[in-house]
Amino acid sequence: MTAILRLSGILILLCLACLAPATLVWAEEDNRTVPVGTVVQGEKEDPFTAPEKFPPLPRSSDAGWSPLGLGGAGGTYNPSFSPFDPGLVLLATDMGAAFRSENGGRNWELIHRGNGLYRMHYSTKPAFFREKIYWPRGRTHELRYSTDKGLNWFALDATVWGKSKIQAVCALPGTPDVLLVGTEDGLWRTDNHAVTWRKVNDGPISLLADSGRAVYAVVGSGQLISSADRGNSWAQGMTLGDYGEVRAMAASAAPDGETLLLSTEPSGLILSSDGGKKWNIIRTPYRDETVLVIPPGQTRCMYVAQTGKRQNRELFKSEDSGKTWKSVFRMAGSGVIFSEKANVDVSWVQTKLRWSYYITRNGLTVDPMNSNTLILTTQGDIYRSDDQGDTWYQIMSEHTMQNGGEKFNTSIGLEVTSAWGFHFDPHDPTRQYISYTDIGFAYSVDRGRSWVWSAKGSPWTNTFYDVSLDPAVPGRLYAAASQLHDIPYDNFLRPINPKRPIHTKGGVVLSEDYGINWSVPYRRDAENALPAQVCTTVALDPKSPADRRVLYAGVFGEADDDHAGVYKSEDGGRTWTRKSEGLGHLHRPSGMRNLHIYRIRVHPVSGNVYCLITGLRGSSAEISYKIPGGLWRSTDGGETWADISGGHNLVWQSTAFCFDPKDENIIYVTAASPLRRWRQGGLYRTIDGGVSWERIFPRDVKKDKAGYHLMSVAVHPEDPKLIYVGDVHNGLYYSDNFGRSFKPYASYPGAPIQSISFNPMNFKEIIVTSFGTGVWTAPYLPLK
Repeated sequence: MTAILRLSGILILLCLACLAPATLVWAEEDNRTVPVGTVVQGEKEDPFTAPEKFPPLPRSSDAGWSPLGLGGAGGTYNPSFSPFDPGLVLLATDMGAAFRSENGGRNWELIHRGNGLYRMHYSTKPAFFREKIYWPRGRTHELRYSTDKGLNWFALDATVWGKSKIQAVCALPGTPDVLLVGTEDGLWRTDNHAVTWRKVNDGPISLLADSGRAVYAVVGSGQLISSADRGNSWAQGMTLGDYGEVRAMAASAAPDGETLLLSTEPSGLILSSDGGKKWNIIRTPYRDETVLVIPPGQTRCMYVAQTGKRQNRELFKSEDSGKTWKSVFRMAGSGVIFSEKANVDVSWVQTKLRWSYYITRNGLTVDPMNSNTLILTTQGDIYRSDDQGDTWYQIMSEHTMQNGGEKFNTSIGLEVTSAWGFHFDPHDPTRQYISYTDIGFAYSVDRGRSWVWSAKGSPWTNTFYDVSLDPAVPGRLYAAASQLHDIPYDNFLRPINPKRPIHTKGGVVLSEDYGINWSVPYRRDAENALPAQVCTTVALDPKSPADRRVLYAGVFGEADDDHAGVYKSEDGGRTWTRKSEGLGHLHRPSGMRNLHIYRIRVHPVSGNVYCLITGLRGSSAEISYKIPGGLWRSTDGGETWADISGGHNLVWQSTAFCFDPKDENIIYVTAASPLRRWRQGGLYRTIDGGVSWERIFPRDVKKDKAGYHLMSVAVHPEDPKLIYVGDVHNGLYYSDNFGRSFKPYASYPGAPIQSISFNPMNFKEIIVTSFGTGVWTAPYLPLK
């Protein structure tokens, strides 16, 4: 009698005739109490033969999208070679996105956001079959699969383990293919592409490894179980004695034997050559390595490394089953004293930022089709070796030499950081600039083809939130720089605390040489200096004298125990005066005034000054998103301010604004939907200078699923009917009918979008900057 457990209603269990007789049982809908041996219905039909659930997502390169930037500069995780497709590599990043490569990392492609691969640095490594790949979505219960080498991904219709989080997956290719999934509550097996699943073990499964002879699983943190029949039955209770908690596992077999390697706490590495019956402690340089790799088909060669630690950063290799070890990843200038010379050709992150590094979780992979090839990931770089670790080279950008020997970097698709703006030099069309999170600033001298990091001289190099270029003086740029990043995202809208050093590091910096060098234009200890605090925006009045530029800067805070507000300089940034009369709303019980200033702009025709104040997330419900922000205007050079958006839902977490290019009275403001103000965000517009406002996207709360968390807006400079908005979750949208309706620009692969602009030399080119996936450029309208 075939057993099928249905996922809805009251679930009836029947038992397979081939199994021991079982009593009819009842189960919870999430299947956590399902007995071992129960077969559960999964997919309704074989995903290989079923019709496509959704049409394939457009490939960004086919739709005209190209990445721009330095490459890398974010954490990379879980590098994984396919054992079936030469050169196919999957990669996760700490900014949420996932990437794929078809040539072993020499070029990368961002996996489209519509595939739902979010927070993949929390995931396990994927499970590869010849025609299919499985990959858990982050640290969740969701399992996604691809049938086209990782281009498109789909969620399983049914996750038979309910909401139990996936902690390990293991592919056992063969006839039939077998997939094992270890969750917080049990071990599941399918041999028919997830049409049915059988629970084969209880308890939390933390690790899975296949040696080629046997499959091993760790239950909880200390019990090792094994299967010699491809996960169908399991030998229970191989205890590890006093070795302690198991934190990592690797296994491999060859004709002459098998090796099982575990990392334990507190005992360090232990090795077994007989399937776990006997163990030997392996002496390693650091003892607590948690990156363990044994090349497939080998038993004596192994690689180990610590992860997440800046003190012990070497990769070690043994070729005699752990008896001796040698360091095989040695980066010069990293603060480590090596017995041999450095063997890593480092990335620009190390030569320019001098970040140092640490190896990330699951940060090493060996190509199963060529064990000479390895890829290693760090918090900032990614490296490849073609000689078993003897030498390494970076694979996050290409190098070119310009400007008298300066090394520039060209994107190969692996853009792994956030950008706030893309800026064109008004005097030299070959020069372009990017303002970044984490890495500050970069410039290009060849129309954006190659880039070099350039925040030298700025005391604050983490984030350049805003840049203002002088339209009359070639080479002069002003920037708002801070060490605190990611404003105006929710997590970074808490009150400023002057006792926290990171909250006191920010200000305006000046460059007189096209962004190559920077300095603070004022004496930082003077009474008329800009306060030492988070600075998010700077704006230049183009009508002011070129030798006495009028500037406005936004200092972020609450004006209770800090110095938040709008500041004005009338001498090119040398001295500053607070100009915040009437600006921001006061919350009398707390004494806080919402002066979370995010953007200031001077209208080029009228000279009116506009200030956007974003949300204030407090430490209590009394304060959190209760003090409105919104859009404010000054018609007298900042002497007084008027709230022009009060009473509308855009004020709770405003994120961007822009003017209609032909009419100052038409203003667009984007907003997100913060805590307890769900679905209040969107795109708001006034056509009467702020007297009245209307939300034009989304329009129908019951029908519209996108648009509630917008971060950016732009109006085409030559066609005001064309309006663009960037959605945190859903990418790029545009309207070609003055906002009556919006359509997705579906081929844009990333999200969220932090700014939208146009190439002033070609208004048919759009430039998008993003959170975590760098800068992208494309035709201003989707290709047909």
